[in-house]
Amino acid sequence: RSSAASDVYKRQANAMADPIAAESASVNSTSSYQTETVRAAKPDIKQTEVIYTAEPSKVSYSKEQLNGFLANDNFSMLLFVIEQYMGRPLSTKETNSIVYFYDGLKLSTDLIEYLFEYCVEHNKKSINYIEKVALSWASKNIHTIAEAKEETSNHTDYVLSLIHISEPTRLRR
Repeated sequence: RSSAASDVYKRQANAMADPIAAESASVNSTSSYQTETVRAAKPDIKQTEVIYTAEPSKVSYSKEQLNGFLANDNFSMLLFVIEQYMGRPLSTKETNSIVYFYDGLKLSTDLIEYLFEYCVEHNKKSINYIEKVALSWASKNIHTIAEAKEETSNHTDYVLSLIHISEPTRLRR
């Protein structure tokens, strides 16, 4: 990949960064979350589920922080690929959410790419929907594409079972 694409994203970061927010807001690499102990399948084993409470689209990163992420070639390429999936340039809100997925939720660039691929394939391009899926995956401790595919498959199976249950029964004459 050329450095020209990286320069484009750095210029976008400069345009996106709010100068007032850059001075007053600072985002830690840790995200807001609560932990909750839940019962596992076996009664003698407890699992901890992390429940994230921060709204990714409400988190804003300073110009310097965005430039730091954009200096990473993998991250710059991720933004480029997501723009291709979305079919348009990313908004400031979307870019901040993606940075939060990467920095706050610690999702890999591959998993974030799959997140957008999955959502766009299901005609869900709203960043609010994508955030909910990302937060769900993070709270379920999903870190790989294989785990995400298993989760989405389970979700699809569950939805189909609901559709099957709710189908009206036909009366026989």
